[in-house]
Amino acid sequence: MRRRNFFAHGRASAGASVPASPGQPDTLPAGAPARKTRSRLFIKYVALFMAVVCVALLANGIFEFFFYYKEHKATLIRIQREQAEAAAAKLGQFIREIESQLGWTTQLPWSAGSMEQRRFDALRLLRQVPAITELAQLDATGKERLRVSRLAMDVVSSETDFSSEPKFSEAVAHKVYYGPVYFRRESEPYMTLSLAGTRRDAGVSVVEVNLKLI
Repeated sequence: MRRRNFFAHGRASAGASVPASPGQPDTLPAGAPARKTRSRLFIKYVALFMAVVCVALLANGIFEFFFYYKEHKATLIRIQREQAEAAAAKLGQFIREIESQLGWTTQLPWSAGSMEQRRFDALRLLRQVPAITELAQLDATGKERLRVSRLAMDVVSSETDFSSEPKFSEAVAHKVYYGPVYFRRESEPYMTLSLAGTRRDAGVSVVEVNLKLI
């Protein structure tokens, strides 16, 4: 009886030291949670560092783009200003040459010279200055006495009153009048130019200038 209990007790003691079967979970080492925590912190720090670097690079890129945009815009404005000044100088010279050619048509008063002679002088002006499409001569009261055109029939003594229009009143007041640019046939730019004579009775010469020929 004692021997049987001894063998039973030995088998129980031996069974306590038998390792766990393959189906049972292994016990985790004590340092595993610490390693996982350090790994997660490392990933977070790397992500934070990358975010800071990306924000810095983005801010620097935006600053450089803004600086380049301002510099490029200033360059374009400077180029456009230079081109506008060059065009204005060329236009001014172009208009002054037409004024000098137009000046001799306002030297004599309307009482001197025949209408045929004035018409001949007007046709000669159109031949000498291709940019002039039309010439109208107004007397001292602002009435049209002669109109010579490349695009229409010549008109003599139409007596149309232009005394209230700027091309007559402004020319009389300031000796010269530059009208606004307008378009004929929706493509060719024109401008009205009026020149008053040195004497009141010489009247005003009005020309339509084709700016395309500048």
